[in-house]
Amino acid sequence: MAKKSSGAKARNAQKREPMVALYGLDEGTPRGDAVRAVLRDLGIRVRTIAPEHLGNPVGAIAGMPGMRPTRNAFEGQAPRDEFMLVCPMPNALINEMLAVMREANVSIAHKAQVTAHNRLWPMHVLMAEIAKEHAAMTQNAQ
Repeated sequence: MAKKSSGAKARNAQKREPMVALYGLDEGTPRGDAVRAVLRDLGIRVRTIAPEHLGNPVGAIAGMPGMRPTRNAFEGQAPRDEFMLVCPMPNALINEMLAVMREANVSIAHKAQVTAHNRLWPMHVLMAEIAKEHAAMTQNAQ
């Protein structure tokens, strides 16, 4: 079987339906419903990250081909912060999504995009790193 070229991989990634995974923004909550409405209007599919899934690799949560969830549920202290994991999608759509969310007053402070670097990290590690970066940037801005 022939190996796919990097160009073929890029085309396949672009063909996947845009998706965002949300933590702490559950359906049935005012903020969760508001964020989900914006995403739905933009044609972006939403996945919910449950606390027990925080030990899964970021790539598995994003539904990346070949990435599998862990067998054991996360048992650590679940973060309290809302979080948005932006799965691979065109930059233009990401920019539009963020602009529409600001207009709808549903910005999310802690967010990250899945990258080749972080796709193997456990989700809770990525969330902790983003929280540290956000705290440092907020402190430096004051």
